Amino acid sequence: MNLFGKGSYLLLFRLPETSIIFRGEEARLGPGVCFYAGSAFGSGGLKSRIGRHIRSEKKVHWHIDLITERFRPMMILVNEGEKSFEHDYIKYLSECKDAVFPLRNFGNGDCNVCPSHLVCFSNLPKSLIPELVLRFSGMKIYESYAEGLYSELNLNALNDKLQDPPNYLNQ
Repeated sequence: MNLFGKGSYLLLFRLPETSIIFRGEEARLGPGVCFYAGSAFGSGGLKSRIGRHIRSEKKVHWHIDLITERFRPMMILVNEGEKSFEHDYIKYLSECKDAVFPLRNFGNGDCNVCPSHLVCFSNLPKSLIPELVLRFSGMKIYESYAEGLYSELNLNALNDKLQDPPNYLNQ
C-alpha cells in the first residue's frame, strides 16, 4: 500500500460466527461483514496504523486488536488528508439498511458521537462500497490478495469484482 500521510480508514472484515472477550464478557460477532472506522493522525500516520492492524502478532492495545489478532481485513478503504472522516463513515454506514452495532462503545473511547466504531451487516449490499467511494471523494480501495498483502483497486475493477461472483463480499 502506498500510504504516506495521515487520514481516516475503514477496515472491512468478512467474519464467520465467532466470539471475542470484550470488556470482560463474551461478545458474539458474525457471520457477516463488519466495518471498523479509525483515523491515524499521529507521527506514524496511516502506514504505521494500518500496518499494525494487518499484523497478527502484536500486544492487544486497541479494541480492534481483538479482531485483527485473528482475522485480516479483506479490504481497506482510505482517505488521506488532514480531515477526519471516521465519524462521517459511521454515520453513513449506520443509515444503511440492516446495519447493526453489535458491540456498543467498541473502538470509540475518544468519541462521544458514535455508538460504536464497528458496524456490521449479515449481508452487505453490493452497491455499498462503490457508494462509499463516491460519497467520500478521494477514497482509495485496497484489497487483500495474500496474507498481509494488499493491492489498490480502482472503482471500475471493484465493480467488476462485485458482478462476478455476485456474492464476492458475502461469501
